[in-house]
Amino acid sequence: MEQLKTLNEIIPTLRSKKNGTLIKLYTNNSHDYELLQDSVEKLKYQFFTIKPKHERPIKVVVKGLPKNTETRDIHQNLIELGFTVDKVTQLVGKITKQPLPVFLINLPRNIHNLKICHLTLLCYLTVRVEGYDGKGVTQCYSCNKFHHTAENCHFTPRCLKCGEAHQTRECAIKKLEKTYCINCHVYGHMANYSRCPLYPKPRKGTNITPNNYATALDNLIRPNTSFAQAVTKSTNNSRNPQQMAAPSNTRRNPAIFSQKRTNQIVTPTPTNNNITNENNSPQNIILQTLQQTIQALTLLTQQVSNLNFNNPTPKPKKNKKKYAPDLILIQETHLRPKYNINIPNYICYRNDRDTGERARGGTLILIRRNFPHYNLPTPPLQHIEATIVVLTPPNFNPISIASVYVPPKSDERLFTLDFEQLLQTNSNCVIFGDLNATHNEWNCLVNSTRGKQLKTFTDTLSLTIAYPSSPPASATGLQIL
Repeated sequence: MEQLKTLNEIIPTLRSKKNGTLIKLYTNNSHDYELLQDSVEKLKYQFFTIKPKHERPIKVVVKGLPKNTETRDIHQNLIELGFTVDKVTQLVGKITKQPLPVFLINLPRNIHNLKICHLTLLCYLTVRVEGYDGKGVTQCYSCNKFHHTAENCHFTPRCLKCGEAHQTRECAIKKLEKTYCINCHVYGHMANYSRCPLYPKPRKGTNITPNNYATALDNLIRPNTSFAQAVTKSTNNSRNPQQMAAPSNTRRNPAIFSQKRTNQIVTPTPTNNNITNENNSPQNIILQTLQQTIQALTLLTQQVSNLNFNNPTPKPKKNKKKYAPDLILIQETHLRPKYNINIPNYICYRNDRDTGERARGGTLILIRRNFPHYNLPTPPLQHIEATIVVLTPPNFNPISIASVYVPPKSDERLFTLDFEQLLQTNSNCVIFGDLNATHNEWNCLVNSTRGKQLKTFTDTLSLTIAYPSSPPASATGLQIL
C-alpha cells in the first residue's frame, strides 16, 4: 500500500488493479507511462513492463532460402533493399536442435518496413514472407516468471536450476541430478515444464490475433486530431489531417469522403480515358475517378427510370461486352447471417444486422479476387454500420475503402463519434455511404439536424464530400446524401 501511495502522489491519475499475486498499473498517456517507469526504477521496486504495440518490433519469417544461407548475407541484402533491420536469426528445431531453412527478421515498426510483408525476392531467390507467431506462453529467462521477457524485467533474477538470486548461466551447478521446479517447489520437473501446475494455460476459446500485415499496420501510431480537439481549436488553421476508413452503405446515393479537397464537378461531363490532374497523387486520382463514377451512375439511374418495362426485354447480343467492376459497395442489404453470397471471381465481405423477425440494415463489399487487398475488422460502432477493406496496390500506400450505413433512427448528433473512430484506422481513406443526412451543400431541399452535424464535422476536419449534381429522391420526397 505504501508503494501505491507513493506512486499516486507522483501520478495522480494512476489506476491500479489486482491480478493474482501482482498489481497492474495503468496510465492515461505515454508521458505518464514513461514517468511511471522512471519512478519505479529510481525507487527500486520489483516490476516488469509490457511494451506498447507501436514500440514492439516487426517480426517476420522468411521461407524459401537454403538452410546454409548466412544470416549476414540476408541482413546485407535487406539493407540494400532499403529496410532497417535490427536482427536476423535462423530458427532451430525444438526436438532435433538442427538449423531450419526458416529465418526470423526483426525490424523497427514503421510504415516502410511493413513492405517486407510483400517481399518475394531475396538473395536472388523467390521467397515467402509470413508473420512470426510465437506459440506458447512467454517466460522470462531472468526471473523465470511468465507473461514478460527478460528485456523488460526488473525482478530479482532467479536461477532455473537452484532458485538462488543469480542468472541461470552463472550457476555453479552444471548438471542436475534431480530436476526441481522453483515455482511450485516440487521435484521431478523444472519451471519451464508445460505440465507444471503453475504453468499458465490459455483459456478455452481465446482468439489469437494473427501477426500479419493488417495487424502490424493497425498498431502503428499516426498523428491525429480528434473532432473534439479540432472544435476547441477552430481558430487554428494548421490542423493535422484526420484519417478515415469506414464502411459505407449507399443504396440511394453514394457519398465519398476524402482527406484532400478537390473541385466538385457540378454537371455530368464525358470522362476521358486518361485522367489528368495537376497533382498526380493516388488520392487525387482516386477521388476524381470516383466523382466521374458517381456522375455515370446518376445518368444511368435517370435512364433506367425512363425505360418502359411493359415491352419485352430484348435478348442481349452474344458479342456484347460485359462490365465487370473491381469493387462493389452495397448498403441496406437486408441479409441474415445464415444466407451466403457466392459470385464467381469475387470475394464478399459483409456485416449483417439481424433484428429478429425481419432483417434490416447491413453493409457489404464485393471485390475481385485478383485485386490485392485485405479485410479490416470494423471497430466498435454505436450509431452506424460499416464494412471495410484495405486496398494494397503495388508501389502505393494502402487505401481504405468503407461501406457505411447510418440508420434513420440513429442519434442525429452523436453519430460523428463513430466517424471519428473510423478516421483513425488508416491514413488514406475513402468512405461510401448512405448517411441519411440532408443539406443544401449537397443539393438537398432541407437542412436536417444530421446534415448540419455532418457539415460541421467535415468542415472542422477539412474533409471533402463528393456528391452527384442531382441526388435521387427518397421515399419522403426529400433528397438525401
